Amino acid sequence: MIAGARDRYVEGLTAFRRGDAGVWLATFNDAVFRAARAGEELAASVGALQGEWAERAGQPRRDSAAAALIRRLPEEPIVDLATARRLTGASAQATLGGIDRLVDADVLRELTGRRRGRLWESVGLFGLLDDLETSV
Repeated sequence: MIAGARDRYVEGLTAFRRGDAGVWLATFNDAVFRAARAGEELAASVGALQGEWAERAGQPRRDSAAAALIRRLPEEPIVDLATARRLTGASAQATLGGIDRLVDADVLRELTGRRRGRLWESVGLFGLLDDLETSV
């Protein structure tokens, strides 16, 4: 958040060196509040994205591997089968079924193009993080 207001940051540090802590504290305070607001907005955006994922996947059953992945993908936006199994608590077969459903729904995108050791990326999550970075 300070990086987005670099001139104010330098100005605040310069004032602090001259003995005027007030300018620096105001700059830091502003950055903290902007970061908190951005965090709230990101959380809301992630929740909305998860709702879109569930809709695109046909509202999977609450106890399904697909639903578990939708809930947990923000924690692990790139998964392999072992990670997906840990997130879902399901068997390999059930987890692969959930992954396939989410790939078909454009919630997950396969990254490796391999048969073994595949990785899947959650669609849209990194875009939200990029938007956050450029907005502050």
